[in-house]
Amino acid sequence: MWSLCALILGFCLDLIVGDPHWMPHPIVFIGKLVDLTEKGMRRIFPKTVRGENLAGAAIWLIVVTVSTGIPLLILHLAYGVSSFLGLALETVMCAQILATKSLKTESMKVYDALKTGDLEKA
Repeated sequence: MWSLCALILGFCLDLIVGDPHWMPHPIVFIGKLVDLTEKGMRRIFPKTVRGENLAGAAIWLIVVTVSTGIPLLILHLAYGVSSFLGLALETVMCAQILATKSLKTESMKVYDALKTGDLEKA
């Protein structure tokens, strides 16, 4: 029930506020994790098809586990303190995940460039 409320509130929050540039976005951290993990896996696994496939699977497993586990732990702790703290935090997380306003803003830049025929700008 709380998660559904957080999703609805997060969607509304995102439409109103968008992604503030001062606030770090989770995708930035996930990208850094992918980069760091990839560098480590390239040192561990051989540069063969099998080695690359195993490295890719290891990267996927690590990134998915960390990027799911940390938010789950944070939300679990927040809801343990207070349902309203958990709801507030989950609302912000949902707003960041959805990023509807930012996606619209950025995609409209591409659309406008395509309308004018500027493929390089698009």
